Amino acid sequence: MNIYNFEDYVDDVILERGWDYFKKGRVLSIENIDGEWVAEISGKGGDYSVSVTVSASGDIESSCCDCPYDWGGHCKHEVAVFYSLREENLFATQKGSDLEEGLSKLDKSELLQILIQKASVDRKFKSHLKKYLETHIDLVKTERNNLRRTISMYAEKGFQCYEDMEEAVKGADKALEDLRAKGYSRQRLIQIYIGSVEELMDMMGLIDDSTGYISGVAEKAIESLSAIAEQDELSHDDFELIFNFSKQSIFDNWSEWRFEIIDSLLPMCSNPSIRMEIVSYLRQIMNGEAERALKYDKEKAEEAEHRIIKTFDGDDEAEEYVNNHLSNSDFREMAIDSAIKRGQLDRALKLCVDGEQLDKDLAGLVLKWKKSRYEVYEKQGDIENQKKLAFEFVRENEYEYFVKLKNLYSTEDWPDMRRRVVELSDLRTSLLERIVVSEGMKDKILEMCKRNIPSIMSLHNHLIPDYELEVEGLFLKFITSQAHLATSVDQYRTVCAALELYGKDCGYDKARMFRNILAETFKGKADFREELIKAKLG
Repeated sequence: MNIYNFEDYVDDVILERGWDYFKKGRVLSIENIDGEWVAEISGKGGDYSVSVTVSASGDIESSCCDCPYDWGGHCKHEVAVFYSLREENLFATQKGSDLEEGLSKLDKSELLQILIQKASVDRKFKSHLKKYLETHIDLVKTERNNLRRTISMYAEKGFQCYEDMEEAVKGADKALEDLRAKGYSRQRLIQIYIGSVEELMDMMGLIDDSTGYISGVAEKAIESLSAIAEQDELSHDDFELIFNFSKQSIFDNWSEWRFEIIDSLLPMCSNPSIRMEIVSYLRQIMNGEAERALKYDKEKAEEAEHRIIKTFDGDDEAEEYVNNHLSNSDFREMAIDSAIKRGQLDRALKLCVDGEQLDKDLAGLVLKWKKSRYEVYEKQGDIENQKKLAFEFVRENEYEYFVKLKNLYSTEDWPDMRRRVVELSDLRTSLLERIVVSEGMKDKILEMCKRNIPSIMSLHNHLIPDYELEVEGLFLKFITSQAHLATSVDQYRTVCAALELYGKDCGYDKARMFRNILAETFKGKADFREELIKAKLG
């Protein structure tokens, strides 16, 4: 029995099951150990080990499996390994046989004639050859066309319709998931995932993807591609395939995906030539030489190079790189944190101040550097600068720093500062409300309710019993105005909820009396009257 004709010697049922195991990727691993092929197979009862010895001419000299199959002949696990050896070209690559050498000297027409002649006299060989061709020829094009058909069958009028995209993308998503079960080689999978991403990203330009359905599937395909890239045994050809794909212009507007792919390749930088190739491209981005090299891209490229240096050169070199690229906000933050941890507070303070100046047009970053500066002042015990900065933060509506500000003042001095805070004209209403409530400033709470009557619904608890008459008046004004505006059941229920709170605070007798007035006033609104009757008033 030979690796090229074992189908003639194996029961058809076992042959079919072995082929199914191979196609579904159940051959988990296979390697040649001292001339013997050893494979691990995922079976129904667990993982099994198969050992196969093949001669230079392709004869299967021995084969065994540790599964419980004992019906004679070869089991499906062994057959799956036979297919792996032949279909993945492992045997041909390993043996370097005279047969391979001889065939390599033939031209295409001679090889074609040999295959046709063999197929004409060997039915099983012909069937196998047909399966091979169907599986391996133009796989990328076939899978890409399948993906296109899956989505386009749902579209209308030239990809104008997006309502059906969820269903379409479910099909595309499943098609990508099924790839792993088809038994493709790693390089084939890489090619297919690349083709799939290209197809999906082409479609994103033609279809309203505001729901993110298509981009979500594209991201999954990129994650699958990245998972392959992260494998330690990735060949240089596979690396080039993936790396060149990451540089395509389709990622100019999706650069986060570009860097996700590049990041997955960084472990290969243990190879000096690959490291040089990746770093060279990253520096093209940093220097603005690459197409559409935006600030985001430059910073991501710097961060990728930093990870390479940290992984392969050590922490000292990585720290030096950070200090040489402080215009990158992530690096500046790392440098500040490092300086604070080491007690280098003057350096940390300078990094903060420089950052505020450098990023003065970016409010979010300025706020970050100011908060780091506040942390430095805390470490230094600089109370006066903490007070100044905390007050600035309060003006920027940061409640956390109101609490810090209060803790910096004595009991005697705090009321004056609190008055300054609540009189700030640029405070958000929500922050002012939170401050006056936390400070128990009932007079200020009442002022807020008078300026904004609907707020009585959330603030009334803070005014009772001190301002019962005022609360009653505000509730009556609010309920009356809302009753006149109400036109739907939900709005009627809002009025009734306010009426219930009024009864709880000011007495249910008053609330029932006012309900009767409302029922008479709006007697033409049957739905409103019905909701008034349902109101829980004692």
